[in-house]
Amino acid sequence: MIFPNPANAAGDLLLRREQGAHAYQVEQSVGLRSRLGAFVRDAFTRAKRHKEAVVWRNGASVHETMMRCLRMRHNEYDPELARALDGIDVYMPLASMKMRAAQAWIRDTLANAEDKPWTVEPTPIPELSDAGKLAARQAFLLEVQRSGVELRYLAPYQVQARIKQLEDVAADIVLETAREACARMEKHIADQLEEGGWREAFDAAIEDLTVFPGAVLKSPIVRRVQAPQWDGERLRIVARTKVRVERVSPFDLYPAPDATNPQDGSYLCERMPMTGKALSDCIGLPNFSERAIRATLTLHPGGYACSDPVANERAQLEGLATAGAWGASNASSTGHDGTYDVVDFWGRVPGAVLLEWCQLEGLPPSAVFGERAVDPDAYYEANVWLLGDLVLRSLLNPIPTGQRPYQVASFSRLPGSFWGEGLGQILRDVQRQVNSAARRLVQNMAYASGPIAEINLDLLDESEDAPNLVRPYRVFYTQGAGKGRAINMEKIPSVAAELNAVLQAYWRLADEVSGVPAYAYGGTTPATGAAATMGGLSLLYNSALRGIKQAIGNLDKHLIEPTIAAYYLLNMLLNPDASLKADATVVARGAKGIMAREMRQARTVETLQAITPFAQGGLLPREGLVNLLRDWVGLQGFNPDLIFGKALPMNAPGTPPLDPANAGEGTGARTTPATAPATAMPALDGRQGSVVDALRGDAL
Repeated sequence: MIFPNPANAAGDLLLRREQGAHAYQVEQSVGLRSRLGAFVRDAFTRAKRHKEAVVWRNGASVHETMMRCLRMRHNEYDPELARALDGIDVYMPLASMKMRAAQAWIRDTLANAEDKPWTVEPTPIPELSDAGKLAARQAFLLEVQRSGVELRYLAPYQVQARIKQLEDVAADIVLETAREACARMEKHIADQLEEGGWREAFDAAIEDLTVFPGAVLKSPIVRRVQAPQWDGERLRIVARTKVRVERVSPFDLYPAPDATNPQDGSYLCERMPMTGKALSDCIGLPNFSERAIRATLTLHPGGYACSDPVANERAQLEGLATAGAWGASNASSTGHDGTYDVVDFWGRVPGAVLLEWCQLEGLPPSAVFGERAVDPDAYYEANVWLLGDLVLRSLLNPIPTGQRPYQVASFSRLPGSFWGEGLGQILRDVQRQVNSAARRLVQNMAYASGPIAEINLDLLDESEDAPNLVRPYRVFYTQGAGKGRAINMEKIPSVAAELNAVLQAYWRLADEVSGVPAYAYGGTTPATGAAATMGGLSLLYNSALRGIKQAIGNLDKHLIEPTIAAYYLLNMLLNPDASLKADATVVARGAKGIMAREMRQARTVETLQAITPFAQGGLLPREGLVNLLRDWVGLQGFNPDLIFGKALPMNAPGTPPLDPANAGEGTGARTTPATAPATAMPALDGRQGSVVDALRGDAL
């Protein structure tokens, strides 16, 4: 038997794979090129050209503006200015210092370990379900029956008023139940965020907010990860799905030219770097094209990158390896790092284009559209992955509301513009003036540090062969008496004080322009004017808060609330635990809570002092006092449960007291419904006596 050569077999296999991939590419380009790929490629090209070539503000495009901000963050001159510095390249770190100060200020307010910058609260007026309204009417009829009054003798307004009272009591019970459900939902979302990388992504977004025209988060997104799992007998490594939050570099986001936010434009594209392993792991998953993925890995074994004219400079400033020749596809010849730049497209796509892709891949329309009817002339919100000319993935937007999973916030928003302003843009002119004054100061100090000599060579003796050598006690020999001095010394006047005054003036101007004054982060400033007293300094500090509140308010509205709302919607739709669910809303409390914690501590102490006499006289319930103390202890950073034990139960607000005479009837004397939190109240069938008991005690 002749055994085949393993090396030849491997070479033949590789050749067949290359031929198959080449045939696939030819098939795409000759007659069956996917219109979906061409549609997404055209959209990405237009968005990229608009971001990199169209003048946006101050004579620069959005891309160049971001590069300017990145250079300022790393104290580097723009290339066109660096060529005209004449060797004096001193750079004053004014903008970068303000950026770091603003980041610390925002982190101290929003990203500390004790408080969350968001909360889940029930709606102020809960919607009473039909079952709840039916229970109120049943309770009214039971009350009328036990009172001995016939219903026909009651005026209609009396009946309506009493039923309304009972519905209000039921609504209060529903509201209290919703509060408990919201507390559970809040803990569950906090746990999901902690496991999904929220802290790292949000911390990076805060830095982007102060540096660039915008900070971008992408959530919720599902990622497959390998995680250990104990099955009771042994530890196994299994693939699990996790909902994650990821920071997207502002350089990698390409909105449509008509977009003013992530949701209103025709589309939104992200350049999403992926490793070869990450791409291969997508083989076999729903909505992915196995042929396209295998063809990509075969045709471009070293990676594939979109073109970026300043990739090398950006990589150098961000402390990354040199990017090499972007746009090429072979790592061996270009030095590319083996990553694949996948275009993640979210936008409106014609139905006919999506149907053609399904036909090309041999998939039924239900693989993309589900059970809905498809109109070829209609537009559908879709998510498409594109690499080169190959469509790797296509499906309708999996988020039920149709929202794109991107949130963008700016330090200062510009109405009608997708991007806003960061401190790099706000401080650009001031930074340039400070640098100019600093360069002139260094130059004048150098010129004024010593005299400039003028030597008349005709008056020097022939033995003086080194007239440029100047040292102490040097003797110059001259000739030709009466013809003037052979050596004249001129001293350049020093204007360092004037230049330093100019520099300091612009340095102080940066406090007002940026809204981040030096005294806000412990900087040394002259104690003059209002800053000379503690009260005046406090007023100045409170005024400075207005500027940072605006930035925090933008984070609240455009970054935090949409992210948490997406997680809330995801849990409401997919989480089987009904005790988490209630009619609620997500509230970001960052802008409201800059000093709210300190004020709440002080007010709690004042409240405790004010109610002490009433507590000593027995006029206040013990549960209320304990809960107030629990709140105060929690504000000090301690766990109230370790001091007071679990919270004492309180009666539902507005619940009528039980009638002692009838307390033993029904199923008991409970004042709260027996239904599970946040679940709909079922129809009365003899097992809901607690609800009737809770409502019957009030006399008509």
